[in-house]
Amino acid sequence: IRVLRILVKQMHYFGNASELDNSSLSVLRHQSQALLNARMYSWLKSIIARWPLDSSFLNVLELWLSYIQPWRYIFNRNVQNLNADLVNIPDKYKTFMNENLVSFTQLFVRNIPRFLKMDLSVSKNSYMLYRMLKVFRQPSDILRELERSLMNTTGGGRSVQEVTRSPHQNSSLNRSSPHPMQRHQSMSSLEDSAYICMFGEEVQSQIYELMQRAFLAKMKANQEVVGMEKQLNQNISLWERILQIVGWISSLNFSFSQALEEKKKAPVYLDFCMNILSPMYNIPVEDATQEFTNHETAMAENSDNESMNSDYLNITPSYIKSQLNKIKYTGDPALIPIMDCEVKFLVRFFY
Repeated sequence: IRVLRILVKQMHYFGNASELDNSSLSVLRHQSQALLNARMYSWLKSIIARWPLDSSFLNVLELWLSYIQPWRYIFNRNVQNLNADLVNIPDKYKTFMNENLVSFTQLFVRNIPRFLKMDLSVSKNSYMLYRMLKVFRQPSDILRELERSLMNTTGGGRSVQEVTRSPHQNSSLNRSSPHPMQRHQSMSSLEDSAYICMFGEEVQSQIYELMQRAFLAKMKANQEVVGMEKQLNQNISLWERILQIVGWISSLNFSFSQALEEKKKAPVYLDFCMNILSPMYNIPVEDATQEFTNHETAMAENSDNESMNSDYLNITPSYIKSQLNKIKYTGDPALIPIMDCEVKFLVRFFY
């Protein structure tokens, strides 16, 4: 996946230089984008549907985000402006967005249920949501207008195949389109499913739920940060405190300190995500989090509130592992195997 992302970047670089190249190679540069578009949507859709719910999905996510941002891969680019939060999208790339609308909207829609099933209190998971929303922060208004014009033109209810075959494709794309057999194979691989509006009511309700999940995950992450800080302060010795004063840190607590710093990132990412989703979908943050403000006090008072974790947050493998230490044997005491903390000779003798 990482190698494919490099290939996509190089294809964007290659195609974006068509205006600067007056040689015979410029024809191939013009066609490179259409050749890339012919198969990317169906392939990305298939990969996203099959990828497991873990942090390795970041590789697929970054590949998709690189593909839908060709304006980032141009020659003589300003790196300072590129790393800014808001990047002005040139008008010539709005044609790319129009021709690849499903690669923006339908893959975004497919990723929302994925994030609803993930534990967003984990910084790696919240970072993936942060990366996706940071990219869609700028083109969201453009996508809204393109989707609105598409629905007004067709009356809605179009299939993904019809949208991909949309006559909105201009003459420059038709001149640089791939072989008809390649286009037919590309289209036949798409399922005949109805187009889901990115800004429709169905997705709006999912975004509302996602904002609630993000708020609860933020509460959980803040609570875990407080607990980890208390544990770190309890376990630290006098000598380690002296080392911290002079700027050193004990190797015993180094990994724990790293985990604490990583945990502190999750609330920052989730705050950013909620602040982006709120104006994008016209959902005030207060409205989405109002019904859970009463639970915040309860969670702060009881750090081991299992009901909150199971009712409002998904049960994850890490949560299951954390509960293994709390399992107690309730059967016949005489049948319990010899424990590590017991003297085996004495247990056998008295038995």
